[in-house]
Amino acid sequence: MSISQDTDRPVQNYESERLWNRVLRFHRKRVENREKFQGIQITVILTSAVISVISIFGMNSVIIPIITAILGALIIILTGIQQLKKYQENWILFGTTEEALRREYYFYTNNAGDYKNITSDQRKVDLVEKVENILSLQYASFFGAHKEKPTVPAAVPAAVPAAVPAAVPAAVPAAVPAAVPAADPVFSSTPTVLAPKKTEIKPKKRTATSKPKSRNPKKRTDSKKSRK
Repeated sequence: MSISQDTDRPVQNYESERLWNRVLRFHRKRVENREKFQGIQITVILTSAVISVISIFGMNSVIIPIITAILGALIIILTGIQQLKKYQENWILFGTTEEALRREYYFYTNNAGDYKNITSDQRKVDLVEKVENILSLQYASFFGAHKEKPTVPAAVPAAVPAAVPAAVPAAVPAAVPAAVPAADPVFSSTPTVLAPKKTEIKPKKRTATSKPKSRNPKKRTDSKKSRK
């Protein structure tokens, strides 16, 4: 016989004391978490809008920066509470579990689905097994979602450091080709070509008897006329 987790006593009517009781409980939890999540989100949005508006008129005021700091701190507190309590995750989790239990309850009471064409005792056994499986999955998902550590945002976002360029690798020196050994003239297959010797042409020396020829033709004609 099943034991109720709320009253810690044997369940006399499983459908009403266990199943429908959990349906109503998850419904209340779903509505409660939905209202808290939406309330926090609306407050954060409105507060952010107010900060952006009053910051325009607070250029030369002393009170406006104080109000802006208080509103910014309020946003940080609300965001931290949201991440700690996980209202959105609880809203979704309680809602899906509630709908799954309602589905089993309606199938059971109307002899539909898996509860059709079976005996009453088998129907009750199947109902208990399916409902308890749904509840065990819900508890495991709930504790798994709250096991993670929340991350609270910082008051002022830290400046993102500029990307430091990677060190440019030093240029790799080009491979120096190995010196080619000189070919042995004895064993070389290619004939060696000897370069021709250069002969120097020496200019002729002028003797005392040799007279230089006159390069000016006019002087030569004048000398001939004088002789005549």
